[in-house]
This record gives sequence, structure tokens and C-alpha cells, in this order.
Amino acid sequence: MDIAEVHWLLDMVNSVNAGMIVVNRRNRIQLWNGFMENFTAITGSQAINADLNETLPDLPQKWLHQRLQNVFESHHSAFTNWEIRPYLTQLPSNRPITGPSQSMYQNITIIPLNSTMGDVDHACIIIY
Repeated sequence: MDIAEVHWLLDMVNSVNAGMIVVNRRNRIQLWNGFMENFTAITGSQAINADLNETLPDLPQKWLHQRLQNVFESHHSAFTNWEIRPYLTQLPSNRPITGPSQSMYQNITIIPLNSTMGDVDHACIIIY
């Protein structure tokens, strides 16, 4: 992969209309995309290498820790939808006219990210 491909891949990740947070096994943020910047007012430079729970203190920490550990150990994705858990972290609604809620309802996917050695040392949390 050349530098031009890396550039447009990063541009895509930063522009997609979903939150993307990559964390390592120590719960340190490795990626914080533009969606997360826009809805939390926390910049990527503030979030990178910070502890996820300190960055988003309203997270259901025990629940999320269990899901992340399952993803790291099983190498399989985990899912939840807004009907089971309305949100992972409170973000302002992005549909103020059509949606009566103050907070954004969220579907969540947690994806294991394989290293070049086949280990899962990172997980991507996607917020839809």
C-alpha cells in the first residue's frame, strides 16, 4: 500500500458518518475519528493515547470492558442495538427535527483488529 492509498483510507475513516474509536488492550485510544470529534467536542489529539473511560466518563465501564475482553479473546465481533442499550455514551441527537430524543440512539459494533502476527491487540468500536 502506498502513501496515497493510506491518505484516502484515513480521509474515509475521518469522514464516515459513524463514530470510530480504536482502543488497545490497556483501554488506550488509538484512533478517534471526525464523527467523534464533532459529537463530543474532543479532538483527536486530546483523545489519542488517553484512557477511554476518562475521555468518556459516562460509559458503562463494566459492561464495555466485558464486551471488549470477549472480542479480544474470541477474535469475533460483538454487537448491540439501541433497543437493548439506547447509547454507549450520550451524544447529542443528530436528528433534532424527526427524532424527539435529546440523545442519539446508537447501534454499536466492536470489531477485533488483527495484527500482522494474527493477534488481536486492538478493537474498533463503531457507533452508528
